[in-house]
Amino acid sequence: MRRLNRNIVFIGLFATTLSISCKKDAYQPENPLSSTASTSKDSVETEPKETIDSPDDFHKMYNNLSTDGIGVIVAEENFGLGDKVIILDHDQNPITTILLEDEKQVLRLQCLDENSRYYTVNWKNGPALVAKEPGKIKLETWDEHILNICCVDFDEKINPLKELPDDGSETVAKMKDELYMPVEVKGEWLRVSWGHQENEKSAWIKWRNEKNIILELFYFA
Repeated sequence: MRRLNRNIVFIGLFATTLSISCKKDAYQPENPLSSTASTSKDSVETEPKETIDSPDDFHKMYNNLSTDGIGVIVAEENFGLGDKVIILDHDQNPITTILLEDEKQVLRLQCLDENSRYYTVNWKNGPALVAKEPGKIKLETWDEHILNICCVDFDEKINPLKELPDDGSETVAKMKDELYMPVEVKGEWLRVSWGHQENEKSAWIKWRNEKNIILELFYFA
């Protein structure tokens, strides 16, 4: 079965409801967050003592995620145990550190904007900075990200499988205990496959609406 043995190491730290929307702009101000709201002062740590945030456990499912912004910050293959991502405020002071302590933890930060040095990310419903580290972390578009998910789940009563990416197409029955793996994106539609290679099947399902992902996402089988 495709991609189930892929070593995916992402750390996910999203609020369930995300309301911030920023568009990528050719002009980058000297202050990377000058065009966005400031991070609350009581969340900023300026002392040498380091605050550590634990990444999400791999069992966690992700649902109703906001797709505002330009994509998702994820870990590359070279990002391993003991590696860190430092979250900074708009003055580039550390707020907290995300530390990878388990190989089945997921780095995933909603990216609102970027410039040559920093990604602007959503951190606890406010903008923050993450320094770019080529080879360690990277930006994926939402379309790219959904195709790198191990498998998805959905409520067939409100979001049924379809033979074609069309609401008027024939409905396909959802099979119990199957893994529905992303294959192809066409706008708001996602083609998923399931079954063994000799008897593999596929159909289409909606994966997003105007602002949110409407599937449950699983990063590990």
